[in-house]
Amino acid sequence: MKKQLLILAGSALIFASCGSENTESNNQQAQIDSIAAANAALQDEINRKRNDSAINAIATAKADSIAAADAAKNKKTTTKTTTKTTTTTTETPPPPPPPPPVQTVGQGKPKMGGQQPTEGNKESNTVGQGKPRMGK
Repeated sequence: MKKQLLILAGSALIFASCGSENTESNNQQAQIDSIAAANAALQDEINRKRNDSAINAIATAKADSIAAADAAKNKKTTTKTTTKTTTTTTETPPPPPPPPPVQTVGQGKPKMGGQQPTEGNKESNTVGQGKPRMGK
């Protein structure tokens, strides 16, 4: 039993002596926290400057528009009225006559027998949709 107590006390002493190097890791964590806080403060400063410049640009634009509106309102206008009247009459030309109706039978289909004047078959040597006439 004494032997077990000695072993237990010795192991406790060994574990206690190993824990003394823990202060260095605490110092490293403190340095990491300090660096992170400095970086966060730097980012906050950058964001604040960016926001301030955007707010100043908007405020400048509003101030300019207000100044322009005030200048337009305060601008004195002088108008000169005359009693002389002139009458001019212009004749408008009559509208062109509508094109002649195309002869169709039922549902707008062209009438059989004669060629309808279209772009492709205006020549006498073509038939329907500009195809060449056979035999002549």
